[in-house]
Amino acid sequence: MKKFIFSVSLILFITSVFATAFVLSQNNYNNNDKQPMESTTDSVTVNSDSDTTNKDTQKDVSSKSLIDDKLSESENNQESTSVASDDSSISDSEKSSEIKDIDIQKDIIKENLNEDKNIITAPAEYVGQIDNNSIEVIINKTHQSLRIEKVHNQFHNLNLDMGDTIIAKYYTNEHGQNIILEISNLTEDKNTITAPAEYVGQIDNNSIEVIINKTHQSLRIEKVHDQFHNLNLDMGDTIIAKYYTNEHGQNIILEISK
Repeated sequence: MKKFIFSVSLILFITSVFATAFVLSQNNYNNNDKQPMESTTDSVTVNSDSDTTNKDTQKDVSSKSLIDDKLSESENNQESTSVASDDSSISDSEKSSEIKDIDIQKDIIKENLNEDKNIITAPAEYVGQIDNNSIEVIINKTHQSLRIEKVHNQFHNLNLDMGDTIIAKYYTNEHGQNIILEISNLTEDKNTITAPAEYVGQIDNNSIEVIINKTHQSLRIEKVHDQFHNLNLDMGDTIIAKYYTNEHGQNIILEISK
């Protein structure tokens, strides 16, 4: 009986040892399987986080690129608008200039037509200057105003005195104004004399004394002040005087030289 109990106890002990060894072995196996899985899980997590980060980065880059494209497109549109505006401005300026040129050409054509139809050439007695652009004359015993804007230089070169006779070529425009086209001194044209003279001296600011053909004469120099003073004449010098005698009996020098 004792042997039987001892055998059963031994069998139970051995069975318990084997069971414990099996359990321990199974636990070790399970632990080894869990570690790779956890590593894999961690890797998956890391990869997932990395993918998420990459996606976010790509989104940011894409968004930034889209914003840059929009800004660039906006700037291009603004530049195009600005260029178009400038072109429009230039075009308007050119059109305005062309319109002004056309208006000026029309005025010139009208003026030329008036000139061709109504030109008058007549002798006139000079009375005086009304203003910078007008003079008063007597034509056929009638006082008239003539405008000199087209002949300013010609007029001032004549150095006219009251009573001088002039030849005026003029026309009447649509405003009733008499516009001089040409002006000359009739007395100069008909009675000009060019002669050598011996200089005697200066009588006053506007007159000199000379000897012409052994005759002492007075010549007026108001038209040739600059020419006269540039000569620096001394008594006895010989000059060449171009002059005429006006209706008052005055000898008016037009040109003077040594």
